Amino acid sequence: MTKRTPKKAALKVETVAIAALELDPRNARRHPERNLESIKASLERFGQQKPIVVDGEGVIVAGNGTFAAAKALGWKTIDVVRTRLRGAEARAYAISDNRTAELAEWDAAELSKQLEELSTDGISAEDLAFSDEEVEELLKGATAEAGEGTEARRHGGTKGGGGSIEDQYKVVITCKDEPHQADLLDALDRNDGGRLGELLKDVDCRALVG
Repeated sequence: MTKRTPKKAALKVETVAIAALELDPRNARRHPERNLESIKASLERFGQQKPIVVDGEGVIVAGNGTFAAAKALGWKTIDVVRTRLRGAEARAYAISDNRTAELAEWDAAELSKQLEELSTDGISAEDLAFSDEEVEELLKGATAEAGEGTEARRHGGTKGGGGSIEDQYKVVITCKDEPHQADLLDALDRNDGGRLGELLKDVDCRALVG
């Protein structure tokens, strides 16, 4: 199959009446209540920070959830860009836009750190569509990653024998003070995941890839 490379054109953002647009009747992506409520909360707090994509007839190609949330909030206008894609190419783009977003992953340690920082500014994880259970899972993930690194160092390499873990990456942790450093080293030696999670909550961790 020959790959087509559309000619790059400058994107022009337009503000149009919501009444002039319509949802894609064949949109394969569903937006349950929690998703729509989260989008509504984001629009109310931050406003619309990126346009939705529509075709020449005003049918939404990408951004159906944003459109539905804005309409539910009573917005009269919304920002859009018009795509030149038509037919199968427009359909393929709509699926690709959703699928590529699904393939992204969170950096659990960095996200946990940022959520903690934002909480000091009065922005809770719930404000960003995370439940308490999901935050707990993120913390466990960050702790597990730290524990795996410790286990690999103990064995002088990876489980697959791919060389020393120090040859692959290092984790730099900025401790609060000497007692905190001592506690952290002790928890690492004991591979105490629960204690590591507590000790790593408010510290700066950076992975250096070798």
